[in-house]
Amino acid sequence: MSYLEARSNPRFCDIPVKMINFVALGSDAPDYVNNLQNRGYEVITVPRFSLLSEPVSRHCDMLFARVLDAVVINEKYSCSASSLTGAFNAAGYSIVTDNSEDFSKYPEEAKYNVLYHGGKIYGNKKCVSPVIVNIAEKNSIPLIHVNQGYAACSCAVCGEGIITADPSVFRVLTENSVSCLLISEGNIGINGYSFGFIGGASGYSPTDNTLYFCGDIKRHPDYKRISNFADSMGVSLFSLGDGPLFDIGGLAFFRAVSNNAR
Repeated sequence: MSYLEARSNPRFCDIPVKMINFVALGSDAPDYVNNLQNRGYEVITVPRFSLLSEPVSRHCDMLFARVLDAVVINEKYSCSASSLTGAFNAAGYSIVTDNSEDFSKYPEEAKYNVLYHGGKIYGNKKCVSPVIVNIAEKNSIPLIHVNQGYAACSCAVCGEGIITADPSVFRVLTENSVSCLLISEGNIGINGYSFGFIGGASGYSPTDNTLYFCGDIKRHPDYKRISNFADSMGVSLFSLGDGPLFDIGGLAFFRAVSNNAR
């Protein structure tokens, strides 16, 4: 049963949330929707957030952050993204709102662009949302500083491992015993900037243990190294398009959980 079918069912409260799996991506990136649907995913396209600059206004890694079983999202944005918040609720996530209004420039615009991996949060402490900091403190989750404000965008989760082109992020992750692959910078397109990041051009789904790419990963100059690293992590790779990789703010895969973070 799909998420949309579940929502329309009068006995929705009796439907096991484990049946609900979906992926969120920007509403300006329709090219990948059919391939994701063919892989069995309900697709939720996210609307733009007017407080963010246009190139990143539909980027999932700029619009919300997932920590434990909670999703941190801007209060104003949540009111205009009912399909997205409805999907979060249907899958059992707690929605925790942030009322910040300063998204005018970097790094303030990257409040939610944190990497939650291996029981730790990685982000630039100068700009991480106070709501995320509060969740970390209440749940005794280490908040590790990285210089890169776009922490999530710069990292592709590959099972228990991480792929990044940022040397400073690579150093911090390896210092925290994370298996990490450092790749070359660039070779990823993005609107409005000179190049995008690997995390923004991909998304890892634990449901089928697959790292999905926006574009053709085989066209990246480090493809063989990425493929070998994925093999070592036991993760499959899947290209959603035929062109070069393109940063759309990442593919955010969700599967049902039980609530335990507030």
